[in-house]
Amino acid sequence: MAVMATLIFALAGGPTTATAQDVQRIAAVVNDEVVSLFDLVQRMRLVIFSSGLEDSAEVRRRLGPQVLRRLIDERLQLQEAKRNNVTVSDQQTLQAVKVIEKQNQLPAGQLDEYLARNGISSETLTTQVRAEMSWVQLLRRQINTFNQIGEDEVDAEISRLEANRGLPQYRISEIYLVIESSDQEVSVRENANRLVEQIEAGGNFRVLARQFSDGVTATQGGDIGWVTENQLDDEVAGLVQTMEKGEVSDPIRVSGGYLIVKLQDLRIASASVPGGALIGLRQIILPLSRNAPAAEVEAQLELAETIGQSVNGCADMAATAAEVDANASNDLVKVRVGDMSDAIRNAVLDLPIGVPSKPVRSQAGVHVFMVCERETPDSDISKREKIREALISKRMEVLSRSYLRNLRRDAFVDIRI
Repeated sequence: MAVMATLIFALAGGPTTATAQDVQRIAAVVNDEVVSLFDLVQRMRLVIFSSGLEDSAEVRRRLGPQVLRRLIDERLQLQEAKRNNVTVSDQQTLQAVKVIEKQNQLPAGQLDEYLARNGISSETLTTQVRAEMSWVQLLRRQINTFNQIGEDEVDAEISRLEANRGLPQYRISEIYLVIESSDQEVSVRENANRLVEQIEAGGNFRVLARQFSDGVTATQGGDIGWVTENQLDDEVAGLVQTMEKGEVSDPIRVSGGYLIVKLQDLRIASASVPGGALIGLRQIILPLSRNAPAAEVEAQLELAETIGQSVNGCADMAATAAEVDANASNDLVKVRVGDMSDAIRNAVLDLPIGVPSKPVRSQAGVHVFMVCERETPDSDISKREKIREALISKRMEVLSRSYLRNLRRDAFVDIRI
């Protein structure tokens, strides 16, 4: 471990000079493929910069073993995908990278430049994306071939959703760390504690979930969507009831490993099935400071009222938003009614298209909304397909854990640092 820390520090830009021999040094052998020390350092840079962690020797020391384990898993996943003739095209990889670019609010085509400025090869990201996509395709093929979702299972899920109407729902993100044998209990718990420390120090939960979670939801930044208490482990269900929005839990011991949970949002289930009407919104946000005095709040509310009386139509709304905030986005945001907070839903649900809403207060400030589009609720066929997809995702989660555990067990892995 001390050797790993020294070499990583050298390659990552510390005061020690890295030699060409260091760069080419083997970090691990996975079956007949090599993970180089350069691969390890590049991925660590990607994790640090994308998650907002401090680039320090201590952070690199803590991240090193976790990142190496992830790289080894990716090699195993890519090897298994290749063995099963699962391929991801360059075009598919490029499209996935574009999504990441958009999520990070970067101009189109600027992600490579952003990475290069931080000393990160674009190949580092594309390799990770290709591994993720290959693994998901492989799991989906296995489900479709050997373990399809029947109509009776869809019917049962619809009945369950009907029974949950009116119950609290929680929008949760997760980082799941698997324990494959009893001798890993301590090390996995320590890894989980380190991740919580990194999140509390400002690390981005979504990025860290993508990099380190053993669950299929890692590709969505750990987002598992809206769930009710009866869909969660007892330990997790009891905890989320006490959490505040945005709060991150300490590691929770669950079946098969440790779970770190972030409560994104909560609501009362009003729709019997996923979907519902989509509303295309534009908004103007008048910001407020964290502990804004009453006079500041009143002034922003009055300004919001004035704006609401003056704007006429969606084009005018977009232009006014740009005048109020030069950095405002003119993008039309489409939101499902079921995913809205109560305040926003009440403001826009019956609002005519092109008419500004009454001011809506939030932690961010005062909002004025305008409905620019409405799409009808999903058809019954579409609803059933969405339920089927949700059930497939759950089944893929279970399959992923056992599949990867078996690959690790049967692989030849030689860690050399």
